[in-house]
Amino acid sequence: MPQSLATVLISIFVMGACGLRVSLVSQTIDDPPELEKAEDFDSPALEKAVPLTNGDAVVMEQSGMRPELERKLFGSPKTYYFIGDSLMRNQFQGACLILKEEFHPIAWPNEKSTFQDAASGPSQTRHAPSPKMFRCASGSVSFFFRWQTIPTPETVELMMKYGAPEPNVIYWNAALHVAYPASAPYFNDTNYPAYVQKTASLYAQTAPTANLVFFLSHAVCHKPHNAKSDKNYKDCPREKIEHINDMATNSLEKVVTSHGKTWSFVDGFKLTDNQCDKSVDGRHWNTFAWKELSLLMNALNM
Repeated sequence: MPQSLATVLISIFVMGACGLRVSLVSQTIDDPPELEKAEDFDSPALEKAVPLTNGDAVVMEQSGMRPELERKLFGSPKTYYFIGDSLMRNQFQGACLILKEEFHPIAWPNEKSTFQDAASGPSQTRHAPSPKMFRCASGSVSFFFRWQTIPTPETVELMMKYGAPEPNVIYWNAALHVAYPASAPYFNDTNYPAYVQKTASLYAQTAPTANLVFFLSHAVCHKPHNAKSDKNYKDCPREKIEHINDMATNSLEKVVTSHGKTWSFVDGFKLTDNQCDKSVDGRHWNTFAWKELSLLMNALNM
């Protein structure tokens, strides 16, 4: 049942934060270290990951975009998977705002995963990175979000295993966490293309009829007199994000799945370039969430 905007935003604020015809990189891939627990939704660190606020929602409501987004979303019933870091989380939150629905966690067992990935190879066992996904829905439109800061091939299969219907749309990203030592090795020039290709391959194999969209991350900028922005920009400057986006594009743009699907892109870098004054921290453009969702609809030809 639809909830008031205030109710939805309270939920948001508390939350905080078929295979592909593709050849994988053949060289040996370094095995990066385990991700820190701060990557999980249970970590208080997520409350600092710049989630949408009431003020952000007011700005988006004043943009006049709601009627068109509602028309497109409710005119084409779909199940959407949002997979990624805080940039993808904020778009998920913005999507739930359009539905005027709260989102709710769906707990997963803290089981071990035995899926093959580009780093561990076959028969390696490791913990699934996070114990939860989130869902909001209205009528025949549903959104699921999974916090995932690196390309992780088994995510779509696990989401389906633990309660999400097969998706019509898979929308994901991975870039910003190059700024953190625990995940930085996943983004080097050897590992990242292999991870992206392997992840894309398994996503398409698991949900062969889904439309596939990758989000190119924001054009990060330096915010003066902000200590956290200083550190983040030093570890993750604009040029590094641009290079990671280029690696993702080069890995995916010519891929055709066995069901004839190709990857589309939402260019968050272009959208936010030279817009530093609209960002609170030089990494997140929260009031652009509906603009990003509109670009997603365009990528889906809606």
